[in-house]
Amino acid sequence: MPQKEGLETVRELHKLAPAMPIISMTGSISSRGTGQPDPDFLRMTAEFGATRTIAKPFKAAELLALVQQCLDERAAPTAG
Repeated sequence: MPQKEGLETVRELHKLAPAMPIISMTGSISSRGTGQPDPDFLRMTAEFGATRTIAKPFKAAELLALVQQCLDERAAPTAG
């Protein structure tokens, strides 16, 4: 993103619509050889407001599954 960093965008979106699920995408893979996003990056995205993070490259089915999870969580009744 030439004008803005991804984490900055996540933070701004979360401020504008705190209840909106945000799925962030990253090309930052862990140096631990797991093929998964760096745990520190995942923690940061969650702190900034991301609901989920997916690592590039990903398949359309993986993204659709994350979107479905977010929608299911929003539809689930909350305890309380």
